[in-house]
Amino acid sequence: MIDTPARTRWAIVLLLCACGVLAGGQFAKISIEFTRLQAVYNASPAGMGLLLSTVGVVGLLCGVVAGWLAPRVGYRRLLLIGLSGGALLSALQALLPPFGLFWASRVPEGAAHLAIMVATPTLLIHACAPPHRTAVMGLWATVVGLAFAVLAGLDRLLPQGLAPREALAGHAMLLALAALAVRLWVADVRAAPVPVMAGARAGVLALHREVYADLRTALPGLAFFFYAFPTIALITFVPRFSGQGQGGFHTVLPLMATAGTLAAGWAARRFEGGLKLVRLAYLAFGAAALALTGAALVGAPTEALALLTLTCAGLGGGAASTLIPQLNPTPAQQARASGVLVQLGNLGSVSGPPLFAALADRFGLVGLAGLAALTATVALLVLGRLGTRLEG
Repeated sequence: MIDTPARTRWAIVLLLCACGVLAGGQFAKISIEFTRLQAVYNASPAGMGLLLSTVGVVGLLCGVVAGWLAPRVGYRRLLLIGLSGGALLSALQALLPPFGLFWASRVPEGAAHLAIMVATPTLLIHACAPPHRTAVMGLWATVVGLAFAVLAGLDRLLPQGLAPREALAGHAMLLALAALAVRLWVADVRAAPVPVMAGARAGVLALHREVYADLRTALPGLAFFFYAFPTIALITFVPRFSGQGQGGFHTVLPLMATAGTLAAGWAARRFEGGLKLVRLAYLAFGAAALALTGAALVGAPTEALALLTLTCAGLGGGAASTLIPQLNPTPAQQARASGVLVQLGNLGSVSGPPLFAALADRFGLVGLAGLAALTATVALLVLGRLGTRLEG
């Protein structure tokens, strides 16, 4: 029997979303401290890039496996492992150990990040009454962006900026406090025993085939890929071509993407099916990106269209996250869908920026916006076809 509360436990929802923000901090702390850590270690840009990307690579390689493990380990236990392990590793990093050890610590930190990101959505869904689940999943989709916004804001507020030791030690302390709070107040999901999937007996590749063959577990992640692929690149590179200067515009763009993601959770409650919202979101994203391409070609003002494009992209990402509870009624299915979403989200985040950077260098804003419009078009074709198969 699956535990479904009559009322949404909002305090638990906020606590679990805070855990997601701290998981996002495992990326954000290195990104915000990139230049300072590079100076501390006298590291090359390539070495620092490796330090930043290692956590994502672990998620890319192991997302599906983590989704399979979650119901067997237990969602609450897996979350506690992720939070506690992350706290210990961040505390080690706060000592600023030799660069090789710092990098090596990012591998298990990637596993800790994955544990949090796979276990928490199922706990969130089952802390909510059914009418609130899509809205809460829209909120969950903002956690990584919020982590970057919070750390960037702290860095700006402090006169000398946020020093690496302070950022890493503070992150460790907050992860430890979150682990304590989860242990005290969060109950595990009660559900029927989970059968061993046939693919799990045959090996990791067969497990991937089985998970991706099920459109209900694969579609949320596929939809999220088309959000992750362009969004980080657009946030990074579009401000270079803004007549308003990079400073404020660089801050506003991720906030617009976050606003779109939050709006998706609200909008999903007013649509009969989440797939319809996903299609509308990518249609809006493609239209906004195409308009931005046209404005850039003729030399018209582009700032408002850039903000609209990021808002529509965020709408697509939030709509993808709301598909998890809509298509997957059981905790085990939700965990597998979350594993796919983490895996494909990391694939998009890793593969998108180099392609967008190359086009930005050669074609400027036209190249950026044009590739974004092409991404939305491909998303509409792929997700439309797969959605028709699922609904048929």
